[in-house]
Amino acid sequence: TDLSVLHGVSGYPYIKFFREVYVMEYSGGLTADDIIRFLKKNTGPTATELSAETAKSFVE
Repeated sequence: TDLSVLHGVSGYPYIKFFREVYVMEYSGGLTADDIIRFLKKNTGPTATELSAETAKSFVE
């Protein structure tokens, strides 16, 4: 099945954001700043920093 048909894409540019089982249709501005702002709002940190003590608790 064509992905555009499967996800209801009817024109371009068309942005959908997939996170786990959730799908969000992006309806904001199309500048890089607008898209980055949307992504920062809807994503978490790329990594979680652990202290040595916290990391140790995972091992035990």
